[in-house]
Amino acid sequence: MRTSWHDIWGCARGPVARLAPQVRLTAGAAVFAACLVAPAATALGALVIACAAASWVLACRPPGRVVAASLLLGLAMFLPFFLLVPFIEAGPPGEPRGWTGALGVAFTVLARGTSGTLVSIATIASLGASDLREGLVRLPVPRMVTAILVQIVHQAATLAYETRRVAAAMAVRGASSGALAAWRVLSSLPRVWLPRVID
Repeated sequence: MRTSWHDIWGCARGPVARLAPQVRLTAGAAVFAACLVAPAATALGALVIACAAASWVLACRPPGRVVAASLLLGLAMFLPFFLLVPFIEAGPPGEPRGWTGALGVAFTVLARGTSGTLVSIATIASLGASDLREGLVRLPVPRMVTAILVQIVHQAATLAYETRRVAAAMAVRGASSGALAAWRVLSSLPRVWLPRVID
């Protein structure tokens, strides 16, 4: 994804963006839960997962590049599970055994993971960072959890900004590519990047 994940916040233009923040959070969590609970190994369950994720993405309407990047991210993270099919000995109780069961397990991971990624990013796109705080405050979420989540979002933006600045400074100073340059970057991060973030 070329776009920083923090730039995704609040970029959706669908009808969901007009709802109250707590409603957006609750609805996104409900769609996410539906994608996790539906039995992906069956045709009907896979259809429910696909329809729920697609409906939520259409209702949020994030930019097409964000949807495409989210889909590619989900596929890149969860398609490799098919490489483990020969090592899966048995599926869940009541499911088919052998290759059919193993493929069902891998497909379940792919379907649930990719749909969860799409639903999560569509929900993030429908909220701004301030909307997230407002929605969490209005929901029956413990204050400590709200403070931690808001702080994580804020710090992630700070870390991404600092990382981009360090990378730009290195590019200006003529940093080259390759294993030696990567090792120099890794060894310099604790001395350069960490103090800047702490400041």
